[in-house]
Amino acid sequence: MLGPICSCSITAGSGASAETVIMLGEGLKEVNNAINIMMGMLFGMICDGAKKSCALKASVAGGSAVEVALLALNGVKVSDKDGFISREADTTIRYAGEICKAGFANVDKSVIDVMVRSISGERCECCS
Repeated sequence: MLGPICSCSITAGSGASAETVIMLGEGLKEVNNAINIMMGMLFGMICDGAKKSCALKASVAGGSAVEVALLALNGVKVSDKDGFISREADTTIRYAGEICKAGFANVDKSVIDVMVRSISGERCECCS
């Protein structure tokens, strides 16, 4: 299934980083920070429906989960003045949903068009 963003990697990475924080004995503040860090880091990762690149995207999220958890445990957080990140992770997630719904409305078509051209060997517009 093609979608505007690689939600599998973003949600898996956010969940894994949050669970790592919990397993290390920390609380909701650190979980909130871990989710916000992961959202700030991965949101915008485009879904192209390609299976090998899906695995690579998931590995980026999985590989970053522990690192992000450790950052959150050490008091690192993304400022609510940076981009769409809010103080509360649930609000950040809602903002991401709004961006996907309205801002990425035509991404699927664009990605499919580029994938078809790529498979056919057609050069991109900027290189023609």
